[in-house]
Amino acid sequence: MKSLVILLVLILEVNSCTIKNQKDIFPKRETIVGKWQLFETCISPGNACVVEKIKNGPIIEFKENGAYLISNSTEKEGIYACGGKWQLIEIQTNPALKAIQFSPSCNKALWTFYYKFNEDNTLNINPQCIEECRFTYKPIN
Repeated sequence: MKSLVILLVLILEVNSCTIKNQKDIFPKRETIVGKWQLFETCISPGNACVVEKIKNGPIIEFKENGAYLISNSTEKEGIYACGGKWQLIEIQTNPALKAIQFSPSCNKALWTFYYKFNEDNTLNINPQCIEECRFTYKPIN
């Protein structure tokens, strides 16, 4: 009986130390500042979104001063061609949506995307597509 009580106490002790929720490990991110690596895309060719895993994807580093740097990219155009400036903008018609604007230093384009933080601390950046499309990034140190 004594060993049963000890076993029960040990089980309760271990149970109280376990992590109940992923949020206990990874508090939800509130800032886009830092380094993010593309690891997944989801592009719809006109029907369901097709998910593609990306190995060694481009890395975007968002600096506090409004600059962004690109590394590990082979792209020749768009936001991955070079670094530049970034800013968060408010969507007047829908304040619940969050948007980010990129201004690459190597071209005169201005790119605006929606973004959101996911529960697992990844970041979705969504181009303004007719069908569903998203680029998912993971934070890196």
